[in-house]
Amino acid sequence: MAFEDSTRDLELDDQIRAAQLEAGIKHPHSTYSRPKEPASEELNSRIRAAQRAAGARGLDPVRWPAPWARPGVGSAGPGVAQSMAPESFLGKWMDSYGNTVCVYSTDAFETRPMATLSKAPRPDIHLKIVPREDGWHCGDAKLDIMRSAPTQVCWVFPDGRVSTWTPWYEEGEGQEYSMPLCALQKYQFQVIPQMFVPIGVVCIS
Repeated sequence: MAFEDSTRDLELDDQIRAAQLEAGIKHPHSTYSRPKEPASEELNSRIRAAQRAAGARGLDPVRWPAPWARPGVGSAGPGVAQSMAPESFLGKWMDSYGNTVCVYSTDAFETRPMATLSKAPRPDIHLKIVPREDGWHCGDAKLDIMRSAPTQVCWVFPDGRVSTWTPWYEEGEGQEYSMPLCALQKYQFQVIPQMFVPIGVVCIS
């Protein structure tokens, strides 16, 4: 009786495996695999041919509009806005309209630049610098990446007016001998090592 039950079980297992193989179903605990269909092979061949014809564009190195620009980090969005890193705006500038421009981040964890334009006796103007699909925007103006460089940032307004930012230097310092404050901005949060001496201990030099 036990032999007949075992025989029926084996026959049932064979029928199940045969049905699985015929239906092309891959059982998670079996060694049978679904044979590749000719249609799938043809589709894969067309995909590979299209990739070769496209010259593998996804693997080409990105060419940014300016050699000093780099992919954005932090809060920079997709598209052209990533052609300039948000940290590039940080620091103090002087624009072509006589405003002192101070750019800082409003977020402690990612760079979200905000520009404050100061010119006496007018109250300060606060403008967000935000990334959009067509590039960086500061208020109503759009960044002209082709006319911008490490030493200037060029903004173009809808009416054609242009505002150019140049690094702001400490009074009495020449550009050829001093570093602009925008370049020094990244060092402001660095910790300066200090030597601590316990109370009561005399240091003999």
